[in-house]
Amino acid sequence: MPPVTGSTKKTTTSTTSKTSSASGKTSSGALKKGKKKIAAAPLKSKVESKKLVNPLYEKRAKNFGIGQDIQPKRDLTRFVKWPQYVRVQRQRSVLLKRLKVPPPINQFT
Repeated sequence: MPPVTGSTKKTTTSTTSKTSSASGKTSSGALKKGKKKIAAAPLKSKVESKKLVNPLYEKRAKNFGIGQDIQPKRDLTRFVKWPQYVRVQRQRSVLLKRLKVPPPINQFT
């Protein structure tokens, strides 16, 4: 069977392109930088339309100073008197971390 001529042409063109890139020069003759081309950015999704706002409500900035607006709710769980078993297990975990108990002794805890 005769060899396929199309495949030989492709190999010769690929080798010529490799040699030109391997020499580090572009077609203009200037030295090529080591940077690669950045991939094209993915297509941006459509811009979301603005939500409808009721014109009857006015938006005002809040001032939480003394005698001003009501202060926002805060998480006060830290200041609660916890049950004793919760306090003990927390203190125990902190103590074990601080003492750095060796593993042979720690196996019995």
